[in-house]
Amino acid sequence: MRDGRGERRAVRAEEVEWEARGVKSIAFRDRFLSRALPGQFAMIWIPGVDEIPMSVSRIGPGEWASITVKGVGEATGALLGIEAGDRIWVRGPYGTHYEFEGSRRPLLVAGGIGAASLMPLAEAMAAGDRIPTMVMGGRSIGEIPLIRRAEALEASGRLRLVLATEDGSAGVRGLASEAAERLLGEGDHDSIFACGPEPMIAALLGIAGRIGIPLQASLERMMKCGVGICGSCSIDGLRVCRDGPVFGMGALMGMADLGRVRMDESGAKVPVSARGAAGEGGSPNAGRPGGGRGQGNPFKPQARNGPMG
Repeated sequence: MRDGRGERRAVRAEEVEWEARGVKSIAFRDRFLSRALPGQFAMIWIPGVDEIPMSVSRIGPGEWASITVKGVGEATGALLGIEAGDRIWVRGPYGTHYEFEGSRRPLLVAGGIGAASLMPLAEAMAAGDRIPTMVMGGRSIGEIPLIRRAEALEASGRLRLVLATEDGSAGVRGLASEAAERLLGEGDHDSIFACGPEPMIAALLGIAGRIGIPLQASLERMMKCGVGICGSCSIDGLRVCRDGPVFGMGALMGMADLGRVRMDESGAKVPVSARGAAGEGGSPNAGRPGGGRGQGNPFKPQARNGPMG
């Protein structure tokens, strides 16, 4: 890239906000990431630690951009330690984005930290002439980040918000994919946009295929270079960093490994866990669910090691 997007740039964290237990948003100014499209990602470098992909979780206004981080390993744990005034290094944006121009009655399905990818899409849709429905799911209300932004859209009449928790602590009891299937049964949606654990994506693909409406999904795979060179994020011959992270229905239907196997850091194929495809970083999706409602920092992050996304 010769326009500067691919060059590593130092940015200063100007606002940090705890979204949930072990989930923090970091806001900064960057002229490239502030012009990202919903679904694209940045590579975030923490000197002496690692470089990992993160969805751009807020786009604008002006030159503002944000990432939303769940602590699941060394690099994301280091990012949770970032405070206002600290510097991080970024490059990007990279990857494909959600295409929603032809969607009139969209359903967005976010599993845990997948909300980081989908929230800019919901805001872009709400800024136009669409009122999307958004399912936000997690094991409990404390597993769902970015709820406050979704609630602000709902309060303005620009979003229909549905919470799904496995323990029934808020919204409907059950998985996000199950809540989505019930909504789709009402016959009032013409497209699905999803981001979250890979088994959730696989379930939604089956549902979309049965009822005959298109699905776009952002996938989680281990990602190292971010520019299509290393192949660590490959799934059935497609590179998540370059051909994705957002894939359309045709590509998803052709993925035999979807929801089944992924590559670990050594390049060996390993089973996809019941909760997601990757550990640290997710792909650009920052890991697996984390979350909660509260203000300030009522939560203590619990970082753990895991493969880099």
